[in-house]
Amino acid sequence: MGDPSAARGRLHARRPRDDLLRPRGADGRGGRSARGADGATERRRPRHRRLRPGYDERRADARPVHRGRHVHRPNRRRDDAHRRYRLLHRLDVQTLDPVPVRHLGRGVRDEGRDREHGAEGGVDLGRARRPARDLSVAATRGAPTAQSGRVFVRRHRIAAVKLLATTNGGLESIAAAEICDLVDGDASVHHRGVLEFDADVEDVYELHYRSRTLHRLMAVVADGTVAELEDVYALTARSSIPDRLPNEEFGVVGTRHGSHEFTSVDVAERVGQATIDAYRDATGTRLPVDLDDPTVRLEAYLYDDRFTLAVDLTGESLHKRPYRICEHDAPVRATLAYSMLEIAGWTSDESLVDPMAGSATIPTEAALAATEAVPRPDLDPAFDALPGYDGERFRRLRDDHTEKSPTLDIEAREKRKRWRHCARVNREAAGVEDGFEIVEADAREASIDADCVVSNLPFGIRTGTDLRELYGAFVDRLREGDVGRLVALTTKPNLIPIEPTVRYDIPYGRLDAAIVVWEP
Repeated sequence: MGDPSAARGRLHARRPRDDLLRPRGADGRGGRSARGADGATERRRPRHRRLRPGYDERRADARPVHRGRHVHRPNRRRDDAHRRYRLLHRLDVQTLDPVPVRHLGRGVRDEGRDREHGAEGGVDLGRARRPARDLSVAATRGAPTAQSGRVFVRRHRIAAVKLLATTNGGLESIAAAEICDLVDGDASVHHRGVLEFDADVEDVYELHYRSRTLHRLMAVVADGTVAELEDVYALTARSSIPDRLPNEEFGVVGTRHGSHEFTSVDVAERVGQATIDAYRDATGTRLPVDLDDPTVRLEAYLYDDRFTLAVDLTGESLHKRPYRICEHDAPVRATLAYSMLEIAGWTSDESLVDPMAGSATIPTEAALAATEAVPRPDLDPAFDALPGYDGERFRRLRDDHTEKSPTLDIEAREKRKRWRHCARVNREAAGVEDGFEIVEADAREASIDADCVVSNLPFGIRTGTDLRELYGAFVDRLREGDVGRLVALTTKPNLIPIEPTVRYDIPYGRLDAAIVVWEP
């Protein structure tokens, strides 16, 4: 129970169902039966197996369930409406590595080596092409900001809401720079893969139809320090959550990191019960609970002693681009592809080559960014169901957004015919048929002349490729050509025969990967 590994838990209250009343003897699944007053038999579900190693359900049943001022010890855990909880769990990232810092645009003065991460990460930011920004809370308040190549002091405003934004772990600084550029948000790292910043409702709308690095936006309803599990209940119960939720089905996802005497399942349970109690006390109505497809999703984060509860505003993740019709065997996430373009500092007037393009996610993201097309035109945001947000206004703003028509020099190279066809399908679905060319070429043989080379290099896991030979021949072509800078994603950075200028260590599914930057 005190294991410091991270875990995610979810709470599900199962509602009674009329179809559970069956004639005597109709229980055909081995479940226990109980005769009702009318002679019918109510089929009971068999007891669950252990949900995770070391978890004893009977032990969990014996623990007290708090309902108001009284403590009950029922045979099975139920809420005050006599509904059973179904406990589920999900594992989450278990490590919090130092976060490499993003290089912002030209025009910001160079602050030299990053004070927070430079020593640990071994990245000398003073050598980089662009000056670095310290994303610590103390350093970012009132700090100069990059926008349109100018240095200026951030304007202060009264924020309507505090937001959390999820993004790719290890690339929080890239997303923070985008938030600054789009809505002048002063974002800092809440924990790995999550940023926090102040904003207003209009910012929420704009980020949902313009952001290319964010996955999900959430509105914070409770944030504070807790010492024990009941502090989670108390902090949730006295929050403004009754005013922030509609009378719709909700679910709770819990994330815990650190050493605690309880699990993320327990965190989610106490948050769920506190939400039900607080909403009922305020409105006289009991909120329904549904984890399979809730209208409202609550995210409960407990990192060491800091507890943050937020309401999901997004719904389906923003990284799920609608043009991804034909998928590569090892595709790169669209938000990660765009972040690599940002790391490269690519602009629409520069030439760009992806020598191992696969299904062309990187060239497609480049073309969409250059035209300023909406990355998720199909999004039905979750905030549409929440009080205080206007879904119709969001859709009007998104529909009125104008795109550009620049002349682009982008090339997607791919050796295999299958993936070239896939790239054409996705290019057409994205509406950027004129945005880039798809060329048959072998990265080991074709010469390269480009301002930027950005690519997701083969990992060799599914293809069985000899990575040392492939990477070596590819770098030889780079040295022979005229290349401004290389940004490459790989799980084997040690096999690339170059000395990277900057390196970003990121989780890639269950793999450890790195984005390396090289400037010949």
